[in-house]
Amino acid sequence: GSVVSAVFDNDWWFHHLLVDINIDIGERIIPTVYAHFKFPFGWGRRNGWHAFETGVRLKCIPGRRRGPDRSAAM
Repeated sequence: GSVVSAVFDNDWWFHHLLVDINIDIGERIIPTVYAHFKFPFGWGRRNGWHAFETGVRLKCIPGRRRGPDRSAAM
């Protein structure tokens, strides 16, 4: 299974679009593919500045190691 999220944000001069895809392959490590688009609008368009970023992340979820049950010894 996978989880796809898309977030659209607006600041003073730019539109931001972030697409995040989490691929569920196990309990502890979740690979993520992402893309971030940033493009100007309004008066900010005059600068002609655009940004496009893609990448792959590994999200690690920490786990607990449980030892022997000590409450039984009391």
